[in-house]
Amino acid sequence: MSRFYDCGDYDNWSYICFAGALRKTIDGKRGQEFLKKFRDILAAMPEKKLINGEITNGRGCFCALGAALHANGVEVKEGGFGGGEDYHSISTALGISPTLATQIAFVNDEVGSYYSNDYERFRAVEKWVNENIKEDQ
Repeated sequence: MSRFYDCGDYDNWSYICFAGALRKTIDGKRGQEFLKKFRDILAAMPEKKLINGEITNGRGCFCALGAALHANGVEVKEGGFGGGEDYHSISTALGISPTLATQIAFVNDEVGSYYSNDYERFRAVEKWVNENIKEDQ
């Protein structure tokens, strides 16, 4: 369940490797620290809305990764970070793995697309973040 499906080289073993890498990055110290910080970023957002398909619309609205970048003081422009698709640059700026950045984008754009508005997309991302935080770490 990720943007991994977007690659043309999809096979079962590659997906298993991606899923293992994702679980490891989420469960690791750096991943947990980021998810807890990201939870706080989401909670502090004045408007509980996330857009999809781009990192920002230039009018103060962001996707999940754009909101995290913005909260960390990174200038986010329309079309920046490859329109939100340059996961290596995004992950470097946020101090997370590209695997985690890819999954957050998937939850924002693909899972969030099942909902009818930007508020419901926000709630889907928030739910995913909360489900993956381990309070004992």
